[in-house]
This record gives sequence, C-alpha cells and structure tokens, in this order.
Amino acid sequence: MSRRQLAFAAGLVPVLVWAAAGTPAFVAELSTPCPTGICATFERPTPEAVGFYAALGISPSGYALAVTVLAWARLLVAAAVALLLPRSRSGGLLVAVTAVLLPVLSATGFGAALAARSPVGQALAVAAGVVVGVLTPLLFGLFPDGRWHPRWFRWAWVAPAAVSTVSLAAPGLGDSDAVAFAELASWLLLVGIQVHRYRRADWTARQQTKLVLLAVVLVVANLVLGTLADLAGLVGAYQPVAVLLDYAALGALNVGLLVALFRFRLYDADLALRRTAVYASALVALAAVYVGLVAAAAPALSAAAVGVLALAGGVAVFALRERLRRRLFGGHGLARAIAAVARDPAPRADLAATIAQGLGLPYAAVYDRDGELVCEHGERPSEPHRESVVDGDGAEVGSLVLGAPRGTRRLDRHHRRVLAEVLPFVVLVLRARAEAQALRAARAAAAGAREDERRRLRRDLHDGVGPLLATQLLILDTHRVTGRPELLVHLEEQARAAVGEVRRVAHDLRPAVLDAGGLAAGLAAEAERVGAAGLPVELVVDLGDAEPTAAAEVALLRIAQEALTNVVKHAGATGARVRLTADEHDLELVVEDDGRGRAGATDGIGTASMRERAVEIGGDVHIGAPPDGHGTVVRVRVPR
Repeated sequence: MSRRQLAFAAGLVPVLVWAAAGTPAFVAELSTPCPTGICATFERPTPEAVGFYAALGISPSGYALAVTVLAWARLLVAAAVALLLPRSRSGGLLVAVTAVLLPVLSATGFGAALAARSPVGQALAVAAGVVVGVLTPLLFGLFPDGRWHPRWFRWAWVAPAAVSTVSLAAPGLGDSDAVAFAELASWLLLVGIQVHRYRRADWTARQQTKLVLLAVVLVVANLVLGTLADLAGLVGAYQPVAVLLDYAALGALNVGLLVALFRFRLYDADLALRRTAVYASALVALAAVYVGLVAAAAPALSAAAVGVLALAGGVAVFALRERLRRRLFGGHGLARAIAAVARDPAPRADLAATIAQGLGLPYAAVYDRDGELVCEHGERPSEPHRESVVDGDGAEVGSLVLGAPRGTRRLDRHHRRVLAEVLPFVVLVLRARAEAQALRAARAAAAGAREDERRRLRRDLHDGVGPLLATQLLILDTHRVTGRPELLVHLEEQARAAVGEVRRVAHDLRPAVLDAGGLAAGLAAEAERVGAAGLPVELVVDLGDAEPTAAAEVALLRIAQEALTNVVKHAGATGARVRLTADEHDLELVVEDDGRGRAGATDGIGTASMRERAVEIGGDVHIGAPPDGHGTVVRVRVPR
C-alpha cells in the first residue's frame, strides 16, 4: 500500500467511527415509523411505507436490518473506492475530492440518526453536510479528467455549492420550498454540464461518463418525483421509491467513478453495468455478515474500537479485492501468460492451451501465415471460429481457430473483448516463432555457405597455386642437375603466376580496394569498370558518419557487381545509377537502370546469390520496377 493510500486510509477512520457510532441509532430510528412526511434520516419509513412493507411480509425490524446492511455495503464500497483512487492517473484535486466525498456521503444516514441523539452528533452532521454540499459541484465540474468543464464553472460552482450546503447543513432553512426548487435547479445545471461534456467528448470520455451520468439522472429523477409527490401530498407513499433511487444512484456513482478514474486501462462501461449486479450481490452478502459482527460487538466495545474494527474489515476486503475480481469476472492473467509464451517459444510453452484455458474454450489452434499448424488444444468442433492475427502494419502473421463455449455456437462479447486484448501478444509469439525459424534457416545457410567457400578455396589452392609450386620445385631440381640458365626464366614465370593466383584467391576472399578506400572506393572502381565496358554509371554515396561492418562492405560490393553485370548482360540499358545511403540502423544500396525490365524473367544463379548474401548478414533484397515502369530497381537493405 502506497503512502497516499495509507493517508486516505487514516482519513477513513473518523468516517467509519462516526458510522459505527451511529449504527445503533440508525437501526432504532428505522424500526420506528416517521410521524409525518420524510424525516431527517430519510430511510426512516413513513406510515404508508410501513403498510406497504407489511403487505410484502417485511416487519419494521427486518426493514431496518436490510437497510442497515445496504447502507454499510454502500459505505464499504465507497471506502474501497477511496483506497483505490490514489493509484489513478487522474488529476490530484479530482482524486482528493472524490476520495473525501464518497465515504462522507455514504455515511450521512448514520450521522443523521446520531444527530437526533446528541449535540455532538448534530455538529458532525452539519459538518458532513457542508463537506457534501461543497464537494459535490466540484466533483461534477472536474470530472472526468481533472480539468474544469466548462471553464466558467471554475467560478460558478460556488452557487450550487451554497444551495446544497444550505439544504444539507441547515435543516430548518433547507426544508423550505424555495431551497428545494433551488436545489433542483442546481442539479439540473450539473446534469446539463455532464450532458454537454458527454456530447463533445471522445469515446473514452463517454465511457468514463456513462455510469456517473446514470447516477446523476437517478438523483435528479428522485428530486423531481419527490417534489411532485410533495406537491400532490403523496410524499409518504413515495418514500420507498426515494430510498431505492438514492441507494441505486450512490451505488452507480461509486462504481462509475472507480471505472472512470482508472483511465490507463479503461473498461467498457457497458460491461461494468452488466456486472455491477453480481459485484453488488457479493458485497451485500459480505456486508450482512460484517454488520452482524459489528452489531454484536457494539455493546461490548467503544465507538472508537468499533471504528477500528470497521477499518480493519475494510482493509481486509481491499486486500482480497483481486481474488474476488478473479472469481466474479473471470480474470486469469491471460495476456501475461501469453507474453510468457512469447519469451519462451519452446514446445512445452503451448500457446493454444494457454488461450483455450484462459478463455475457457474447449478448442484452440494457432496457424502461421503459411497456414501451417503451430499448436492445437482440444477437439476441433464442426463450426469453429476463425480470427485473423494482424500486426501493426496490417500484415496477417497467422490465425486463430477457436471453438465456442459448450452449449453455444459462437463467442460472446466477453470472449471477443478479451481476445482483442491478447491478440497483440499472439502476434509476438508468432513473430518470435517465425524469427526463430528464419534464424535457424540463416544459420544453416551460413554454415552451408562457409563449407562451400572452404571447398572453393581448397579447389583453388589445389588446382591453382599447388601445381604452380610443384612446377617450380621441378624446375629447381632440373636446374640443379643440368645447370641450364634458361630454366631460371621459366622459374621466374612460374613464381609470378603463383603470386598472381594467390592475389586472385585473396581478392575473392575480400577485395583489396575495400581495405584501401572502403566501400565507396570499391563501388567507384566497379562503376569505372562498367563504364569502360560502355555503360555509363552514376554513383551517389551518402554514408554520413556511418561505418559499415566488414561483412556489410563485402556483401554490398558483391551484390553491386552482380547487379551491374546483369544490367550489362541482359538489360539493354543506356545507363545505370548506383546509390548508397545510411540511416540510424541500416545501409541501403539501390542499383537501377533504364533497360527493358524483368517482365516474365525468373531468378537466376546471380539473383539467388544476391539474396543469399543479403540474408546471410540479416538483410533483404527487393527487385522490381521503378515508378515509371521502365527498367529494373535492385534495392538492398542490410544492418550497419
């Protein structure tokens, strides 16, 4: 737990102590009907409401216990939200306002019951009313990004804050019709601000606003219906509806703010709406047990001890939130598991099994871009679902074949949403596999090329330098026996031939011009050679401060030689252009001509040799036509 979370937890202690101290009074008040209208503790049933609950078989004590459980569940959810908010990336003022407002607002029912019993409780209720009245407009002015919307509300929020404060903290004045209408107007203003922001916002902001807008709409609906019921003299019968709407609004506000303020990985609000009922049911069951323990301990413990016990329970629920989330929402760390497969693409790390088990599917199969089966898990269904795996450039790197859950024919929204989240990790796995295969092929090709080069050197030395040296030995032996001077002339010729052969072999290994002047000099010499043969060659070299590796120099020079040779032999061109450039990571060699092009031509030995040289050092070769369609362009990229 971070320091900010510890500070927020410490700030929750007074609120939970206040609620725990007011719980007995709250239960007692809810067990006794309100004489007329709606009392300060508005959950207190009216005589009409008591008759309604009796018709449903609910006794006053049963009603009091049920509402107490709901009130504590609401307070615990608000406390959990307050403890989670410091991890949000939203604005600091918005987080602070939300973390203070939600618990205080959720505990006001207990405070109202306590206010009727003691002057201290009354003072605390007034203070809480001031806090709620001031912070509520701030919340709706700053939500969801911590910036004022609209800007003029930076100064205008004081007006609705004043109205709310009077309504909540001044019971005598706040019960007047004028204040009631002013409060309704203030809420309509806040609704208008949120609707205006919703209409002008992007998709993310709209998802953040959905649940909060639902809470605001429920509050305004409650105010409007309550005002109409009061004018019609039906406020007593309306009281159960008021309680229901109020608890639903604050529950939606708690969940909505928690979802919205975690913008880094924003979940779809529609999904949150669908699952809120499940989550709320679990919390209500937990709160029922929890409140029962607190109620049993309250007679024996002081209010402070009960508050500490409440805080400890809240922290325990917070600590268990991840396990509860996994149980309720099916969280299974699927992305993390697939990322682990990407780091270790060994046969034992089965990608198909990871996806099938993570999504709860009976079948999963992974295919590469060539349609070859990579891995498979389960029994293939008759009508599987196929999902293309596309990388960031839009290229298909493979596909997934999935079987729908048992009893269904297709994947539901949850599976599709999770699948969309994990597909980038599947791309990583398929890329890792393809790169591993390419690396193995490159290693095999390099090993084969090395052995071919060794065989060529052995053949050149055996068939070229070897006979020359043997002939020289024979001439020396003959000269030793006969002493004829003309043999020395033959010996000199043979020695010169041997030197020339050694130079030829050495040049084939690495041209001397590269050691003398580098790649630019080698390309210039090659351009001069081809120019002497009758084909003008324009050479452009722009390497900046790049220093090509020895392997890159040899490969690019050999490729340029082969490309220019092909131009001379086959292109029928009137000119050629060679361009060598460098960027941060690669060298690019472009050889282009204005000849007849390669329409219908197939790769020969020279073209295959160019590709092998580039791939051997981690590069690639692309051969095609220029934009005007006349001639041929050989484009080579290799690492620096």
